[in-house]
Amino acid sequence: MMRSCICGSKKCEKEAPPGNAGYFGDKSMRMFEDPFKFIQTEIETLNSRNFLTRLALKQTIVLAEHKLIKHFLDNCMQDFYNGLKDNYSELFGDSIVFADANTAIKLREILLPLFHTDILHNYEASLQGILEDWAAELDGNIGLNLYEEIKQLALTFNLEIFLGIHHKDDIELLQEFSGYSREHWHGVIALPMNIRIPFWGNSGYSTAVQAKQRLLEIIQSRYTAKCSEFMENLKDKKMPDDSIFDHLLLFSCALIPKAVGAILSVFFELSWYYKPYLSKNGEIEDGILERILLEIARMYPPFIGGIRVASTETIGPHDCVGRHYSWRCIINIARFILKKFDLTATTEIPVGHFPAVKYLPCLRPATPTLFHLIHRSSYPE
Repeated sequence: MMRSCICGSKKCEKEAPPGNAGYFGDKSMRMFEDPFKFIQTEIETLNSRNFLTRLALKQTIVLAEHKLIKHFLDNCMQDFYNGLKDNYSELFGDSIVFADANTAIKLREILLPLFHTDILHNYEASLQGILEDWAAELDGNIGLNLYEEIKQLALTFNLEIFLGIHHKDDIELLQEFSGYSREHWHGVIALPMNIRIPFWGNSGYSTAVQAKQRLLEIIQSRYTAKCSEFMENLKDKKMPDDSIFDHLLLFSCALIPKAVGAILSVFFELSWYYKPYLSKNGEIEDGILERILLEIARMYPPFIGGIRVASTETIGPHDCVGRHYSWRCIINIARFILKKFDLTATTEIPVGHFPAVKYLPCLRPATPTLFHLIHRSSYPE
């Protein structure tokens, strides 16, 4: 007997994929505790790489078949809208992340030139200065959580490029923005209800929305004062001010730093994997380094899956405008740390070890491995 389509119409002849999306069968927690285990278990149980379930309290079809995913991205995007918009637009504003297909195309045409590879070369000097100052203050005797360290380095870099907040001259503002950025990010995993709880205070989501408003105030102040070349270039694009502020919030929030920290923390914990390619002075061929990092990004994606909501009864390729920017940041930080320091984990990392991670709201170490970073220049010749 053919399973009826999830659209609910008795006349519909489309067959639904196997699975169950009942109201009391939400599997969100199972999914985010271990996405790979969840998907593999469902595939084996239902004998299908595409299945029906309930996630985030909504009927959801999970696609785990490569050909069908490619077909969906190439041909079906016009029938869907970005499902992240339902939960997160109040936190991140009306930016390209949530735009419909036609609006996204126009925004990409505006934003992509700001991340052209020729311009990215100009940003690398800022990153190098931030890394040099960070390295100069490190104590090799203290074990470091590289996820937290790299996440803050990436945030510091973003704030210098996008908002002109310099890590030496604007220390207090940097610390203030970083604090609000953490509160803002915590709204991603909070129940999206902007309420105040008696005898308890504001909900996590309400606190995040308030943090967003404070971040926007800082962004607007920096924009008015013309504090960065990036903001001036964005202003020349003749975008509405509200759209400019929402995109500056997106670029300068914790999103990119957490992705950079996630990928690189896994990279350094896989020392047994990259050390055979590392020279005695800490150098590694660019091509080899990039291939290793790409494989880590494939095995440990910082953010799990994409949510699309059908706007019609139905079953174009996407490329992030800041992909080259964030990728250059990842490669340059990795290369700098490898060349500058000899890394020693505080606990032994056996060959073949793969780190345990958490996935909600983004990938991060389940139990961070601490590292001693010893300056290579401190070793005798």
